[in-house]
Amino acid sequence: MCMECHSYPHRSGCPNAPAAKREIVGYCDVCDKPIYDEDCGFEIGAYKYHYDCALRDLTSGDVLEILGINPVVMRG
Repeated sequence: MCMECHSYPHRSGCPNAPAAKREIVGYCDVCDKPIYDEDCGFEIGAYKYHYDCALRDLTSGDVLEILGINPVVMRG
């Protein structure tokens, strides 16, 4: 019997319950760590990002390039 939830098996939300194994659905293109099923993140074209990695590491220029919008040298 668990000392936290006073049950066996553990009740939903018990901090002593073993973590459920989640399915890996891809890898982050910034940090290369796994992205798990039901994680919050961004999918831009063929690229996948953790939510925090995209907000921290991608600039607006990076996002435009990912979308296929590339900078050009302007001439008069």
